[in-house]
Amino acid sequence: MTTTPAHLHARAIGTRPPRSPGTSAPRRTRVIARWLTSFLGFPIGGYAAFLALGPMDSTASALAGGAVAGAGLGLAQAWAFGSSRPSPVAWVLATAAGLAAGAAVGATMTDYATDVASLVVFGAVTGAMVGVAQGVVLVRHLGAAALLWPLLLTGAWALGWRVSEAVIGSSVDQHFYIFGASGALVVAALTSPVALLLSRPTVVRSTHARIAAVSLALASLLAIAGFTVLGIVFQYPQILEEPTGDVLELFRANQTAVTSWFLVLVVSAALMAPAGIALGRLVGGPLGRWIAVVGMGAATVQVVGLQRWVTLVPGIAKDALNPAARGDAEERFELWHLVLGKIVGETIGYALTAIFTVLVVHALRGTVLPRWAAIIGYTAAALIATGIAVPLVPAASLTNFAGYVAWCAWLLLVSWLLLRRTAPQQAPVTDDHNRRTSA
Repeated sequence: MTTTPAHLHARAIGTRPPRSPGTSAPRRTRVIARWLTSFLGFPIGGYAAFLALGPMDSTASALAGGAVAGAGLGLAQAWAFGSSRPSPVAWVLATAAGLAAGAAVGATMTDYATDVASLVVFGAVTGAMVGVAQGVVLVRHLGAAALLWPLLLTGAWALGWRVSEAVIGSSVDQHFYIFGASGALVVAALTSPVALLLSRPTVVRSTHARIAAVSLALASLLAIAGFTVLGIVFQYPQILEEPTGDVLELFRANQTAVTSWFLVLVVSAALMAPAGIALGRLVGGPLGRWIAVVGMGAATVQVVGLQRWVTLVPGIAKDALNPAARGDAEERFELWHLVLGKIVGETIGYALTAIFTVLVVHALRGTVLPRWAAIIGYTAAALIATGIAVPLVPAASLTNFAGYVAWCAWLLLVSWLLLRRTAPQQAPVTDDHNRRTSA
């Protein structure tokens, strides 16, 4: 005798299915009130970092102070989520890592300036980095809605710095790591909807597939946006064929835009790490472990290669303005371009990206990927791999470019197929074989 699910049985007899519990008005008030108290994490975390490390005046202090301030903020927010919170450890680590990276990159982009425009840019960068890191944690709870979190924090943290600057005035010249209580209250209010969403009872299915799907989609969209804009404002990558002096001159002319969009590419590359880990756990076994390891490796080498445009090139371009130091500056640019760019980011990056793609196709074909999607993946991997031969065969740069175009489109396709697979009516990937054989 089969058992009919409650909602189907209710439809059959003409009655309404039972409603899932919602969030009552008193409970909504308590959830919001508790979340608003998380604003204290901003001044407490920031002050702890300032006391421990002093003002933010170098990349090292920005990284360390950002981590301390982020850990304090993460602890406050983890508590404020209440029983509906994500894993506290994952949340604190994500917040600390995001703020450390954001503070280092944002301070470099603004040259540690404390005027209003620089503080707003710094806030947007740190908010975006924290949003991406926290968004990976939120995916398992919010699904595709977590894509909105980095966008919300980008605007909210920029506004937070603007409000704090208006309230405390010249005190911002002390180079704090994060804005104070006034800006924090605004940010807490703007982000309170996420606490409400997490308080709603939901059934989480195929967590690893969702994390992989969102990470792959974000990586593809950010890469497409980054390369498109850099091609317009910086003539990238063709500009790298020009003399070093011309490259640095064009970089200086559009420095804010160029560094900002290279930061976008850094985030895009970094997202391959959570995508690889999630896909590895979804697949399982030795193949899953290889996918995770190669995915993290591909992310690491490309982040290392791309970050030079955000952390190293601004200083080199500035030094090149001094006639006495120009030769040394151009030599440093060429050295870092060879080591971090051509060897690490490109040659090793091309190889690991191609291997990662082949492993993913092999693992998902026949279950998630139809035959034609698998062929696209294999083709994109092969074309990307031709980039390894660029030093010997310059024409391979064209096939490599075509491979990356196809690969970005393929990532979006895989993301859609994974999300489609996790819909309630679908069976998990690992059940596919059993389902077909039992039929």
